[in-house]
Amino acid sequence: MDKIIFLNLDIVDLYGWEIRKPKKKIDNIIKGISEGVEFDPVDVYKIDNRTYYIAHDWGKEGYEGGHSRALAHYKKKQSLKCRLKGIRSEIDVGDHMPFNIKNIKTFVGEEADRKYNLLKKRDPNYK
Repeated sequence: MDKIIFLNLDIVDLYGWEIRKPKKKIDNIIKGISEGVEFDPVDVYKIDNRTYYIAHDWGKEGYEGGHSRALAHYKKKQSLKCRLKGIRSEIDVGDHMPFNIKNIKTFVGEEADRKYNLLKKRDPNYK
């Protein structure tokens, strides 16, 4: 399917499982949004007209889901650019435990910045 869509996260529900994201990373993405940076689309599946979930796919640089981009766009009140991968009858997150699935609106940006700082040190362009 691979159709580009824009989700208003104040209207629709987007589910994922990485509920704690580094605050610095979220802040940097919000800054990028404010500066007009165009981010890669987040791969999603549609359940119904108001329910989507982040696809769990391996990207060119390992696992990349888009949870940080989704949280930053929600906090900034900007529509999230997504790539609609298909329509499903239920949320399928592979090996992730079903009780870990949460609405993006419940995610938090926390001071879990140790990993972020390591990634940033390795790649100065890491956002």
